[in-house]
Amino acid sequence: MAEVRKGETVLVTGANGGLGVVACQVAKALGAKVIGLVSSLDKARRLRSLLDIDVIVSGRAWENEVKAVGGGGVDVVIDNVGLVESSLRCLNFNGRIILVGFAGRNGIMEEVAMNKILLKGARIIGYRYGEQGRRDPRASERIWEGYLEMINSGAIVPVISPESYKGIDSIPKALQDLADRRVAGKAIVQCCNPGLAKL
Repeated sequence: MAEVRKGETVLVTGANGGLGVVACQVAKALGAKVIGLVSSLDKARRLRSLLDIDVIVSGRAWENEVKAVGGGGVDVVIDNVGLVESSLRCLNFNGRIILVGFAGRNGIMEEVAMNKILLKGARIIGYRYGEQGRRDPRASERIWEGYLEMINSGAIVPVISPESYKGIDSIPKALQDLADRRVAGKAIVQCCNPGLAKL
């Protein structure tokens, strides 16, 4: 959707989440310089231990830091958090922002002034996986083919949270950790001891 090209700079918001870690890997596999944005130094350390990302940014002055490490700005933003207005400040002229799903902080969607989009010559593309697949199944097939090719080549690897969730009793904790944004990558709940499974 973002048409990422080799040599471009891509900013991924919420880079340590389940979608963010995959977006970082896909951008890297396409030859982009990847800047991962996270909300704390702890998440930055955790992400650095899980993925090979060019730059990880966190903190209040992240827009300036992104512009500095991006050589003035970025070409593409993959936004799954709801930071369009801030992302526009970091975007190069004619850049692209992909707004994934219903990205909104605390359930509140942004209202962005149109003049900011015009001044940057920006393209903002909304992407809802299920709706896109229903309306354009062939495009979804191509996306999956490319994705599976990257998995098979090893360009994308599963990123599993180091937190251990064992037993059905741990499901509430896993869900709470997801809600509190403490999970890096995917959370896996081991529901039973594989040695005891009867099927």
